[in-house]
Amino acid sequence: MLEDTFTLLQDLPSESEAALSGMLGAVHDAHDQLAAPHVAHLHNVKHSPRYVDVLTSQLKQKLVLSERSARAAAVAEERRAAALERATQMRPVLARLVEHSKLLQADVFSVAALGVGDVGDRRRPRA
Repeated sequence: MLEDTFTLLQDLPSESEAALSGMLGAVHDAHDQLAAPHVAHLHNVKHSPRYVDVLTSQLKQKLVLSERSARAAAVAEERRAAALERATQMRPVLARLVEHSKLLQADVFSVAALGVGDVGDRRRPRA
């Protein structure tokens, strides 16, 4: 075994700098892949049932939040549709109010043009 190590050390100087850099890059790549977070998760899943329970709990919480958000979105959509329907139903009423306001405004201007007095001081005629 010691002889094998010595043989490898003797071969190192014969390698070019570019070849050694390539080997070092390959070692770094392998290290990065093994040290990646997803590999750590997989290792924990394989060796720790408690870790799996924690992940399961987290996923259930996210599912509950997702369902709650979906329900809130559905309620908001229903409210939007109801408000749109109510606005559609109120358009004729609004048009009548605008028309009535224009008629009242015309009456006020006609009374003012006749010089009957201040519009604000107008009183009911006595019977």
